[in-house]
Amino acid sequence: MSGNSVRFYLVTDRPQEAALIMFGLDLPFVPAWARVVHQPQDILAIPSGVRAVALWLGPPCFLQEIWTLRRTQIEIRGEGWDTWDALNGWRKQRAAAMASPEDGAATAAEAPPPPQQQLETVKNPPAKPASHSQTSRWL
Repeated sequence: MSGNSVRFYLVTDRPQEAALIMFGLDLPFVPAWARVVHQPQDILAIPSGVRAVALWLGPPCFLQEIWTLRRTQIEIRGEGWDTWDALNGWRKQRAAAMASPEDGAATAAEAPPPPQQQLETVKNPPAKPASHSQTSRWL
């Protein structure tokens, strides 16, 4: 996936768990418009002007310091409620498409819970969906 097509970065210390929490998908099935980053060089390569959020699931680590540094170097969009609302909308669209595949087959990769439910989701990750698609028009 090219850097131009990535519009959302999820920075984390546990990529598989974070992908399940944020997208309800295993890491290999994260939508093409998103990238889960967990290596220092990938965090430092996040471009200015994109949406990016961090989800830390383990004890404090060096990656958090690198993320803090990178946030001071570039403009990050998405650290507000609008990003959580957009992700929630994406998950709702995706769930609706999966519920009626004949009506929504083209948007099958389409929603994380609202921000107030994030902590509950961390404790109880969503079940893996039966099928995955990597196409979407979110963001």
